[in-house]
Amino acid sequence: MNPHESRLLALYLSQFLFGLLYAGLVHWVSMKNFWPGSTAFSVVVGDGMTLFIQWLFFPESWNPSVTVGSFAASGLPMFITYQIRHQMLVEKRKADSKQRRPWPNFANQMRDNVIMDISKMIVDIEQAANDSQVTAGFLLSITNGLHGIVKVLKSV
Repeated sequence: MNPHESRLLALYLSQFLFGLLYAGLVHWVSMKNFWPGSTAFSVVVGDGMTLFIQWLFFPESWNPSVTVGSFAASGLPMFITYQIRHQMLVEKRKADSKQRRPWPNFANQMRDNVIMDISKMIVDIEQAANDSQVTAGFLLSITNGLHGIVKVLKSV
């Protein structure tokens, strides 16, 4: 391996290492929510550092193919960690979507009132059945009560 190839290999390994470290930093910042909406800034800093690292290894010349290789070497770890973070976010959203959303206070009160009305009706039906007092009027009042409960539930 000639000296130019050795420097090129060292450059690409350095770029890959930078990509790993920078991707870790970007992930940490996003998890801590230190700077929401900073994606564009992190891309600019990452690109600048990639070009700077290339300049450190090859200050005498600027070769476009070496620049493309530098961006590929530093960008690959960033791309992979971004895909992992995105997949984690998708899974978190899926898990969150399966949880019940909290009801507002008025809905909680309506639900509690409906539960109390149904519980009272159950007790009334049990007492009427035990006393053998189930009449048409009693069944009509229970039916009207159930219609009222259904109306309340539909309004929620």
